[in-house]
Amino acid sequence: MQTRHQTPPADQHKANAQDQCPDSLPRPDSDRRHRAARSLSLAVATFTTLILALFILSACSTRTAQSIVDEIRDPVEQILTDSSSALESAAENFPAKTTTKASTDEPTASDKPILDTTRAIPSQTFDEIVLAAVLDALDHYQTKVILDEAVTQHTFTEDQTDELIERVYALYDQVFRENAQYFWLDGSARIEYSILQTQTPTFNAMTLEMGYTPGYADASSDTLKTRQTALHAAADRVAALASKAPTKWQQLQIVHDHLIQSTVYDTTLDQTTNNAASALLDHLTLCQGYAQSFQLITQKLGIPVTLITGSSEGVDHAWNLVWLDGQPYHIDVTHDDPVPDGGENDQPTHINFLRSDAMMRQTHTWNADDYPRATSDGAHYYRLQDLTAATLDELEARIAHFVSQADFSDSQPDLLEILYLGDDIPTKSTAEELLINQLRAQTNLRTITYRATIDKAIISLEVLPD
Repeated sequence: MQTRHQTPPADQHKANAQDQCPDSLPRPDSDRRHRAARSLSLAVATFTTLILALFILSACSTRTAQSIVDEIRDPVEQILTDSSSALESAAENFPAKTTTKASTDEPTASDKPILDTTRAIPSQTFDEIVLAAVLDALDHYQTKVILDEAVTQHTFTEDQTDELIERVYALYDQVFRENAQYFWLDGSARIEYSILQTQTPTFNAMTLEMGYTPGYADASSDTLKTRQTALHAAADRVAALASKAPTKWQQLQIVHDHLIQSTVYDTTLDQTTNNAASALLDHLTLCQGYAQSFQLITQKLGIPVTLITGSSEGVDHAWNLVWLDGQPYHIDVTHDDPVPDGGENDQPTHINFLRSDAMMRQTHTWNADDYPRATSDGAHYYRLQDLTAATLDELEARIAHFVSQADFSDSQPDLLEILYLGDDIPTKSTAEELLINQLRAQTNLRTITYRATIDKAIISLEVLPD
């Protein structure tokens, strides 16, 4: 019996633009449509002959019984041999039957079989075998992973199919999220498997086929290797620059700001750019490319980080979760890249830099069960640089100082970011009024372009002389 399951890639989004990033990677909680092609097996029963032989034996003397056994043994063995050949022939030649099943159609808790993937075999668990096989295939730039060893070293029965398939998908998803260097993957996968039709049908073969991003589906192993080598070199250069910062959070800020200032968001939504290689080598990407390039560099700094997927403003999106001093925090480089893109002249915002679940949920959604809880709002950029205000008077003083220090002689924008710690967060119009009053009091400029935003308790004021 053979069955195929496939996970389709999903969408992504850059929330602070009207553009979307479709067809990039699957969300953990999205439905999978499983395409199943089941081939029927032919079974030849020999039990009637054997039972008849036993019945005759019970009624005969020892000598007579032995002679009867001798007479029927050879025909029975021939029947069994013919049966085996018939089974093999049927399995090869019988046409496939296709069915469709949604992954949400799971057994209830009372009838769901227990999937034991932890039994030692002899020194590796099921998970270890699968992970090792997937990584080995990727390191050799192969599209398919043979998992026969994993499903035969353990005994998995047919009624465990859904649980086994979901476990393999979860392990592959783990590899995808933790290894940005495999930039050609889109996160989707297809599984083919076969089940041996015995008295208790069991798995005897499985193959995982990994989905590639557009532009790499037909790429040779040499092409992938060459581009991967260049990707690592580019990531190493940024990591070396960031490593000079004295603290881990400052290292993360350097990586965050570098990607914003060196990368342009692809407003054409070309999915061939939606990967780490395009971000670091071509400096053009979408949200997955921002997140994966940030992840790759951060890993080289020795900071734990993973890819998190969910949605923003109703459209699928990707960003990062990092760990500092044992605490997880969100970082979304894509949303901190201003739109329109100013390239090297961009003033990166830090609204989505080292933030908590509570803050991120104002604009993002994700399956909380799939990730550790980020209960602490770090906001290190603001708290550790005295960029905070707890009252309107403190905010007005911050704005006055900002205007006094701004250089209005060039065309470069000046940006003030303040984390408001008070409960009475001012409105956007109030923040604009405070800014305008200070501009009128301290400058002789006739016209000034400014922009004010308030997001996740961050008041951002940007000023650009005309």
